[in-house]
Amino acid sequence: GFAPFIKQMREMRENAAIGVAGDLGVSDKSTVATMLYLHQATLRGLAIHLLCTGDEKGVEDARGLFTHYSHAFAESLMEEAKRKTAKD
Repeated sequence: GFAPFIKQMREMRENAAIGVAGDLGVSDKSTVATMLYLHQATLRGLAIHLLCTGDEKGVEDARGLFTHYSHAFAESLMEEAKRKTAKD
């Protein structure tokens, strides 16, 4: 059934956060995990919105803006990690 998959989602997200944090060069895996959670929830919400409204342009515009914010946030995490490394 689907229930075991749902239970595994947290573990999968935590494992993904470790990989993404490594790719970004940041040590704050908790924030990365939360970012991935938000990303997943946002895309799920946009998919539901698309199903309910059929508003492809609106959903695509929102997805694009969210992607921009996600990238900007990831860049801020990388800059913070660089500053922290420079201080040490």
